[in-house]
Amino acid sequence: MSKKHSVLLIDDHQLVLRGLRDSLAEQRRIEVIGEARDGISAVEMARELQPDVIVMDISMPKKTAFEAVPELRKVAPEARIVIMTMYESDHFAHEFDLLGVWAYLLKSASPQELIDAILSTERIESTFPHGERCSAWSNGPGDGKVRGASPAVLSPREREVLVSVAKGQSTKQVAADLHISDRTVETYRARLSSKLGLHGPADCASYAITWGMIEGTSTESTKES
Repeated sequence: MSKKHSVLLIDDHQLVLRGLRDSLAEQRRIEVIGEARDGISAVEMARELQPDVIVMDISMPKKTAFEAVPELRKVAPEARIVIMTMYESDHFAHEFDLLGVWAYLLKSASPQELIDAILSTERIESTFPHGERCSAWSNGPGDGKVRGASPAVLSPREREVLVSVAKGQSTKQVAADLHISDRTVETYRARLSSKLGLHGPADCASYAITWGMIEGTSTESTKES
């Protein structure tokens, strides 16, 4: 009999977790053994449960996937990590490839694509890049102006807002964390658009990674000192 794949699911949205669990429930070769809703809990559960596969979102409370993946690989070195995200980004896919992630899927992928990614972990070599989902977004975040302008043009508060948005926080979350109004956050986001050409969370995340503003994820040889 083929070995069952034990899976740890990580996402901060309960409905997403339920959908993932339901998608995998009928699979005889897959068993969901735990769920976590933030990056810190994910690391703790991975250490305790030692799953075969970890399926996780990028933007989560307490630790993003960029921060959690290196820790997950230390505490559960045999686990294969599958990223499921809404971000269509070659840059993100490349970053996670460098971090040792097994596969990168969009949340719009079919349940069968997730099942295939989990079952593919039996292979010796990674499925990365996983078809067009990892390689077709040549015009995504990180192109042109986003790569070219230095963070030196930003004020300290603009940098704070940029990093918060890059980590997936909403306007209300950023406002609460920085003790400013929603309208002020929107003003800062407009400035980021004007100065750097950043128009949404994916742009902000790609820029922050490129310039080393999120610890451990920079890919540029030239960084702001």
